Amino acid sequence: MKNGNIGLAMIGCGQIAQTHFKGIKETPGAELVAVMDTVEEKARDASDKYGGKVYQYLDDVFADKSVDAVVLPLPHHLHCPISIQAAKSGKHILVEKPMALNLAEAQKMVNAANNAGVHLMIGQSTRFQPEVWKAKALINEGKLGNVNQCICIRAFFTEKLSTEWRYSPEQCGGLYLPIFASHDVDMILWLMEDMPLSVQSLLRSFTPLVDSESDGNLNMELANGKIASLSFSMNSHITRQSTLFIGSQGTMLIEGGKLWINKDEVVLDKSQNAFTRQMREFISSIKENREPVSSGRNVLPVMAVLDAARKSADNKCTINIKL
Repeated sequence: MKNGNIGLAMIGCGQIAQTHFKGIKETPGAELVAVMDTVEEKARDASDKYGGKVYQYLDDVFADKSVDAVVLPLPHHLHCPISIQAAKSGKHILVEKPMALNLAEAQKMVNAANNAGVHLMIGQSTRFQPEVWKAKALINEGKLGNVNQCICIRAFFTEKLSTEWRYSPEQCGGLYLPIFASHDVDMILWLMEDMPLSVQSLLRSFTPLVDSESDGNLNMELANGKIASLSFSMNSHITRQSTLFIGSQGTMLIEGGKLWINKDEVVLDKSQNAFTRQMREFISSIKENREPVSSGRNVLPVMAVLDAARKSADNKCTINIKL
């Protein structure tokens, strides 16, 4: 740390990096000291706009002593190897979701961070949206009693994918599951405060874009008899995104950036967007030497569910989860 600030390096200056750059700018104690991209022009453009030394090679970033932590908004297949390299270099890590291509990779990342004594945080930005952040606080206060069931629906139409690498099953690891279900499942498990026991799913590719899952449903059995379901489509011309949490004393609805308990809308604090709140949590966890809210360890169950969903669909059976 220099002058009490955490020196950050952005590794990858593509589309999603822009939201992280803004989060850094709005976070006290965070200082962008380096930017790196294999396309040098992207790194230079980012440096001109946000600051930081320009790098084109990973080894140079990891050798920079002013870099305390790295932000990794990268294609999914790079999350595991670059996170491990960052950990071995003694850098704290904020890596975009999904954590990795599968649970085995994710566990390697957690092990590497633990061995190096660095923080590993996953960019589960949905947790930090104002309505979800508030929902967590209200559930913790007991407003719903015991949360026994979740019903989550997400439907929209996708005409094209936002980046070329998302068309590659090897680089993306699928379609809906890594890009969107990584958020949905994380929110469900986090708000229900429970661990997955089994998964049963049906997955279909109804899109001409890529031979990966675009539509389907996923049912989870959680500990203590709780249940959760997720139904999704990337081919719906009617957009719908809503999540119900049904408790023993009340029902919560998250929809359209708003939050209700029973029929009452809840006032939300929207002074910070999700990526600013996420970055502030990352920086605070480093300074306070504590586990971040969405640590690698805490996100392993999400990866287990995504793996199980694929196996269930492939084998047409229920998959039990052991963590």
